[in-house]
Amino acid sequence: MNSSSARPVTDSDAARALALPGGAPASDGAYVGLLRELLHGAADLTVSARVRWSGDKSLGNGSST
Repeated sequence: MNSSSARPVTDSDAARALALPGGAPASDGAYVGLLRELLHGAADLTVSARVRWSGDKSLGNGSST
């Protein structure tokens, strides 16, 4: 985890999550790394996310669509 930008958060219902602020592709944005051993022998991986969108229509590449 890039601890300089990612951080744990707790909402008003005491649900815990990881806040991963966005950034440009070349930035030092937030990420989470998984150890290879965690996935050893796995055939599939499912990633789930709850996203809070700020309403910004920019895609980070200068485009608005």
